[in-house]
Amino acid sequence: AGSYGLTRTSFQASGRSGSVGIVADYSNFGIEGYRVNSAAQRKQLNTVMTWDVKEDTKARFILNSFDMPYAQDPLGLTLAEFNRDAALAGSGAEITRTRKAVAQNQFGTVLDHRVDKDLSLMARVYFGDRQNLQYQSTPAWTGLNRNFYGTGLQAKGQKAFADGTGIDWVVGMDFDSSKELRRAGATTKGEQTGADTRNERNKAVNRDFFAQLNWHFDEKWTFTTGARSSKVILSS
Repeated sequence: AGSYGLTRTSFQASGRSGSVGIVADYSNFGIEGYRVNSAAQRKQLNTVMTWDVKEDTKARFILNSFDMPYAQDPLGLTLAEFNRDAALAGSGAEITRTRKAVAQNQFGTVLDHRVDKDLSLMARVYFGDRQNLQYQSTPAWTGLNRNFYGTGLQAKGQKAFADGTGIDWVVGMDFDSSKELRRAGATTKGEQTGADTRNERNKAVNRDFFAQLNWHFDEKWTFTTGARSSKVILSS
Protein backbone atom coordinates (compact mmCIF):
# COMPACT_ATOMS: atom_id res chain seq x y z
CA ALA A 1 0.00 0.00 0.00
CA GLY A 2 1.12 3.55 -0.64
CA SER A 3 0.15 7.17 -1.07
CA TYR A 4 -2.82 8.37 -3.14
CA GLY A 5 -4.77 5.15 -2.62
CA LEU A 6 -2.08 2.85 -4.01
CA THR A 7 -2.66 -0.87 -3.41
CA ARG A 8 -0.96 -3.86 -4.98
CA THR A 9 -1.30 -7.57 -4.30
CA SER A 10 0.69 -10.33 -5.93
CA PHE A 11 0.46 -14.10 -5.68
CA GLN A 12 2.87 -16.67 -7.12
CA ALA A 13 2.51 -20.43 -7.11
CA SER A 14 4.60 -23.22 -8.58
CA GLY A 15 4.67 -26.96 -8.22
CA ARG A 16 5.03 -30.30 -9.89
CA SER A 17 3.13 -33.57 -9.68
CA GLY A 18 4.48 -36.46 -11.68
CA SER A 19 4.84 -35.40 -15.31
CA VAL A 20 2.95 -32.10 -14.88
CA GLY A 21 4.41 -28.81 -13.63
CA ILE A 22 2.88 -25.35 -13.30
CA VAL A 23 3.97 -21.79 -12.59
CA ALA A 24 1.33 -19.09 -12.04
CA ASP A 25 1.52 -15.39 -11.18
CA TYR A 26 -1.46 -13.12 -10.40
CA SER A 27 -1.30 -9.43 -9.52
CA ASN A 28 -3.83 -6.68 -8.80
CA PHE A 29 -2.93 -2.98 -8.91
CA GLY A 30 -5.06 0.03 -8.04
CA ILE A 31 -4.54 3.73 -7.34
CA GLU A 32 -6.76 6.74 -6.80
CA GLY A 33 -4.13 9.04 -8.25
CA TYR A 34 -2.43 12.28 -7.25
CA ARG A 35 -4.44 14.35 -9.71
CA VAL A 36 -8.17 14.64 -10.24
CA ASN A 37 -9.43 12.02 -12.73
CA SER A 38 -6.25 9.91 -12.56
CA ALA A 39 -7.41 6.68 -10.90
CA ALA A 40 -6.49 3.32 -12.43
CA GLN A 41 -6.94 -0.39 -11.85
CA ARG A 42 -5.19 -3.39 -13.43
CA LYS A 43 -5.37 -7.17 -13.02
CA GLN A 44 -2.94 -9.59 -14.63
CA LEU A 45 -2.49 -13.39 -14.75
CA ASN A 46 0.41 -15.31 -16.31
CA THR A 47 0.47 -19.10 -16.25
CA VAL A 48 2.73 -21.74 -17.79
CA MET A 49 2.05 -25.47 -17.51
CA THR A 50 4.44 -28.19 -18.73
CA TRP A 51 3.53 -31.80 -19.42
CA ASP A 52 6.02 -34.57 -20.13
CA VAL A 53 3.74 -36.61 -22.37
CA LYS A 54 6.48 -39.18 -22.98
CA GLU A 55 10.21 -39.30 -22.41
CA ASP A 56 10.78 -37.77 -25.85
CA THR A 57 7.63 -35.61 -26.06
CA LYS A 58 6.95 -32.44 -24.05
CA ALA A 59 4.08 -29.97 -24.15
CA ARG A 60 3.83 -26.41 -22.82
CA PHE A 61 0.62 -24.45 -22.28
CA ILE A 62 0.79 -20.66 -21.81
CA LEU A 63 -2.10 -18.47 -20.62
CA ASN A 64 -1.88 -14.67 -20.31
CA SER A 65 -4.80 -12.52 -19.16
CA PHE A 66 -4.77 -8.72 -18.75
CA ASP A 67 -7.70 -6.63 -17.56
CA MET A 68 -7.54 -2.86 -17.09
CA PRO A 69 -11.18 -1.81 -16.51
CA TYR A 70 -10.21 1.85 -16.31
CA ALA A 71 -7.23 4.18 -16.46
CA GLN A 72 -8.45 7.75 -16.13
CA ASP A 73 -6.66 10.49 -18.05
CA PRO A 74 -6.27 13.86 -16.24
CA LEU A 75 -4.98 15.53 -19.44
CA GLY A 76 -2.40 18.31 -19.52
CA LEU A 77 -2.19 21.64 -17.72
CA THR A 78 -1.07 25.06 -18.81
CA LEU A 79 1.79 26.59 -16.83
CA ALA A 80 -0.68 28.94 -15.08
CA GLU A 81 -2.95 26.01 -14.14
CA PHE A 82 0.03 24.00 -12.90
CA ASN A 83 1.27 26.83 -10.71
CA ARG A 84 -2.22 27.30 -9.29
CA ASP A 85 -2.82 23.63 -8.41
CA ALA A 86 -0.85 20.79 -10.01
CA ALA A 87 -3.32 18.18 -8.71
CA LEU A 88 -6.22 19.46 -10.83
CA ALA A 89 -7.35 17.82 -14.06
CA GLY A 90 -6.92 19.52 -17.41
CA SER A 91 -9.68 21.39 -19.18
CA GLY A 92 -12.63 19.11 -20.02
CA ALA A 93 -11.27 15.97 -18.34
CA GLU A 94 -13.97 15.82 -15.66
CA ILE A 95 -16.84 16.72 -18.00
CA THR A 96 -15.91 14.23 -20.72
CA ARG A 97 -14.56 11.68 -18.18
CA THR A 98 -11.47 10.96 -20.27
CA ARG A 99 -10.34 7.37 -19.67
CA LYS A 100 -9.24 4.12 -21.26
CA ALA A 101 -10.12 0.44 -20.79
CA VAL A 102 -8.12 -2.51 -22.13
CA ALA A 103 -8.59 -6.28 -21.91
CA GLN A 104 -6.49 -8.96 -23.56
CA ASN A 105 -6.42 -12.75 -23.29
CA GLN A 106 -4.03 -15.11 -25.05
CA PHE A 107 -3.55 -18.88 -24.96
CA GLY A 108 -0.89 -20.91 -26.69
CA THR A 109 0.61 -24.36 -26.70
CA VAL A 110 3.94 -25.73 -27.95
CA LEU A 111 4.63 -29.43 -28.58
CA ASP A 112 8.22 -30.69 -28.85
CA HIS A 113 9.01 -34.22 -29.98
CA ARG A 114 12.46 -35.77 -30.37
CA VAL A 115 12.41 -38.51 -32.98
CA ASP A 116 16.02 -39.48 -32.23
CA LYS A 117 19.28 -37.79 -31.25
CA ASP A 118 19.54 -36.18 -34.70
CA LEU A 119 15.96 -35.12 -35.41
CA SER A 120 13.39 -33.07 -33.46
CA LEU A 121 9.95 -31.71 -34.37
CA MET A 122 8.05 -28.72 -33.00
CA ALA A 123 4.45 -27.55 -33.43
CA ARG A 124 2.79 -24.47 -31.96
CA VAL A 125 -0.64 -22.86 -31.99
CA TYR A 126 -2.01 -19.77 -30.27
CA PHE A 127 -5.08 -17.56 -30.25
CA GLY A 128 -6.34 -14.53 -28.38
CA ASP A 129 -8.49 -11.42 -28.32
CA ARG A 130 -8.08 -7.77 -27.37
CA GLN A 131 -10.58 -5.02 -26.57
CA ASN A 132 -9.55 -1.38 -26.39
CA LEU A 133 -11.93 1.50 -25.58
CA GLN A 134 -10.88 5.13 -25.11
CA TYR A 135 -12.93 8.20 -24.24
CA GLN A 136 -11.33 11.44 -25.41
CA SER A 137 -11.88 15.09 -24.55
CA THR A 138 -12.96 16.04 -28.11
CA PRO A 139 -15.64 14.74 -26.98
CA ALA A 140 -15.44 11.39 -28.77
CA TRP A 141 -14.72 7.73 -28.22
CA THR A 142 -12.70 5.21 -30.20
CA GLY A 143 -12.29 1.47 -29.80
CA LEU A 144 -11.24 -1.80 -31.37
CA ASN A 145 -12.04 -5.47 -30.96
CA ARG A 146 -9.28 -7.75 -32.26
CA ASN A 147 -9.09 -11.52 -32.67
CA PHE A 148 -5.79 -13.17 -33.59
CA TYR A 149 -4.41 -16.67 -34.00
CA GLY A 150 -1.50 -18.51 -35.53
CA THR A 151 0.31 -21.79 -35.96
CA GLY A 152 3.75 -23.02 -36.85
CA LEU A 153 5.61 -26.25 -37.68
CA GLN A 154 9.35 -26.85 -37.58
CA ALA A 155 11.80 -29.72 -38.04
CA LYS A 156 15.47 -29.55 -36.98
CA GLY A 157 18.15 -32.10 -37.70
CA GLN A 158 21.88 -32.72 -37.66
CA LYS A 159 24.32 -35.24 -39.08
CA ALA A 160 27.96 -35.88 -38.22
CA PHE A 161 30.31 -37.53 -40.72
CA ALA A 162 33.27 -39.83 -40.11
CA ASP A 163 35.78 -37.23 -41.33
CA GLY A 164 34.76 -34.82 -38.54
CA THR A 165 32.57 -32.58 -40.67
CA GLY A 166 28.83 -32.28 -40.23
CA ILE A 167 25.62 -30.51 -41.13
CA ASP A 168 22.61 -29.14 -39.30
CA TRP A 169 19.37 -27.94 -40.87
CA VAL A 170 15.92 -26.55 -40.15
CA VAL A 171 12.72 -26.34 -42.21
CA GLY A 172 9.37 -24.92 -41.19
CA MET A 173 6.32 -22.79 -41.82
CA ASP A 174 4.40 -20.06 -39.98
CA PHE A 175 0.84 -18.82 -40.42
CA ASP A 176 -0.63 -15.87 -38.50
CA SER A 177 -3.89 -13.94 -38.79
CA SER A 178 -5.34 -10.87 -37.11
CA LYS A 179 -8.84 -9.45 -37.61
CA GLU A 180 -10.17 -6.35 -35.91
CA LEU A 181 -13.24 -4.13 -35.85
CA ARG A 182 -12.49 -0.42 -35.34
CA ARG A 183 -15.27 1.94 -34.31
CA ALA A 184 -15.61 5.54 -33.14
CA GLY A 185 -18.31 8.06 -32.32
CA ALA A 186 -19.38 11.07 -30.29
CA THR A 187 -19.90 11.23 -26.52
CA THR A 188 -21.96 13.28 -24.09
CA LYS A 189 -20.64 13.58 -20.54
CA GLY A 190 -18.39 10.59 -21.12
CA GLU A 191 -21.03 8.24 -22.58
CA GLN A 192 -21.53 7.10 -26.18
CA THR A 193 -24.23 8.94 -28.12
CA GLY A 194 -25.46 8.96 -31.70
CA ALA A 195 -24.40 6.86 -34.67
CA ASP A 196 -20.86 5.61 -35.29
CA THR A 197 -18.54 7.96 -37.15
CA ARG A 198 -16.17 5.08 -37.92
CA ASN A 199 -16.94 1.42 -38.53
CA GLU A 200 -14.32 -0.60 -40.38
CA ARG A 201 -12.81 -4.06 -40.44
CA ASN A 202 -9.07 -4.61 -40.82
CA LYS A 203 -7.36 -7.91 -41.55
CA ALA A 204 -3.73 -9.00 -41.71
CA VAL A 205 -2.51 -12.46 -42.74
CA ASN A 206 1.00 -13.79 -43.25
CA ARG A 207 2.26 -17.15 -44.52
CA ASP A 208 5.94 -18.06 -44.38
CA PHE A 209 8.00 -21.08 -45.50
CA PHE A 210 11.69 -21.32 -44.67
CA ALA A 211 14.67 -23.68 -44.83
CA GLN A 212 18.31 -23.37 -43.81
CA LEU A 213 21.35 -25.66 -44.06
CA ASN A 214 24.71 -25.23 -42.30
CA TRP A 215 27.68 -27.32 -43.49
CA HIS A 216 30.59 -27.37 -41.03
CA PHE A 217 33.30 -28.53 -43.41
CA ASP A 218 36.22 -27.34 -41.28
CA GLU A 219 36.92 -26.37 -37.67
CA LYS A 220 36.99 -22.71 -38.67
CA TRP A 221 34.58 -22.61 -41.62
CA THR A 222 30.86 -23.08 -42.09
CA PHE A 223 28.89 -22.79 -45.30
CA THR A 224 25.29 -21.59 -44.85
CA THR A 225 22.50 -21.59 -47.41
CA GLY A 226 18.77 -21.01 -47.04
CA ALA A 227 15.55 -19.88 -48.61
CA ARG A 228 12.43 -18.14 -47.38
CA SER A 229 9.09 -17.34 -48.97
CA SER A 230 6.77 -14.85 -47.24
CA LYS A 231 3.37 -13.58 -48.23
CA VAL A 232 1.55 -10.82 -46.33
CA ILE A 233 -2.01 -9.69 -47.13
CA LEU A 234 -3.51 -6.52 -45.63
CA SER A 235 -7.12 -5.51 -46.17
CA SER A 236 -9.40 -2.80 -44.80
